[in-house]
Amino acid sequence: MRRLGSSTGFTLIELLVVISIITLLLAILLPVLGAARQSAKNIQCKNNLRQLMLATTGYQAEQRDYFPQPAHDDDIGDDELEGRAVWFNALDDYLGQQSRAYADGETAERNYAQFKQDPVWLGLGVEDQARVRTFKMNRFLGNSDNRAGLPVVKFYRQGDMPEPARTVVYLDGRALDTPSRTSGNQDTAGASLFSATEIYAGLRHDSGANVTFGDGHVDSSKQKIRQTGAGYRGWFNGVNGPQELIWRMD
Repeated sequence: MRRLGSSTGFTLIELLVVISIITLLLAILLPVLGAARQSAKNIQCKNNLRQLMLATTGYQAEQRDYFPQPAHDDDIGDDELEGRAVWFNALDDYLGQQSRAYADGETAERNYAQFKQDPVWLGLGVEDQARVRTFKMNRFLGNSDNRAGLPVVKFYRQGDMPEPARTVVYLDGRALDTPSRTSGNQDTAGASLFSATEIYAGLRHDSGANVTFGDGHVDSSKQKIRQTGAGYRGWFNGVNGPQELIWRMD
């Protein structure tokens, strides 16, 4: 029998205890949930890179072992052919995506898909999703006139790769989520590029970048970090001499 005047509600002390317990649980769980979310993105990023490499193998089987181009090659002389030669477009048929007639300057806007991007791409606005490239291809596997002293290689063959297990093909590239290596501000200069070198790697997965190598395996690579006065933590592998045709991982 309940006594008169008794209450079944919480006292102030009990309420404060409950709130404290909930706050403590949230403080414990939120970092765990955040880490799990980052881990899931990392796994999806690697899966996407594997799909790109499988598609590249299919492409090479029909193209006499050649890689697609890392970027537009103006020397081809035809806008549509230049657009179709870029890896981002050339792999369409091998990724189950409809092929389109491409024109120079329209490629990024007209042809994008989740499996060609790091999952961070989904966090960008619709406009940025249409123009920002978060995966990029090793620039030196194609129109390689970007490093002094190197011969110009218009198209590169898989069989000419001396060390596939150490040679980068596709990688996490700098985009709108990565600071500029010179100013430290949001990087816009390389956001729409389809190709990259080691200094354009995007260290977005636990201070590392996911990379696909020439033998098909994918790894998270944390290379030596160089820091500029502006604070950019770039990727440096120590292979910068003109005698190096292919950007390799040490």
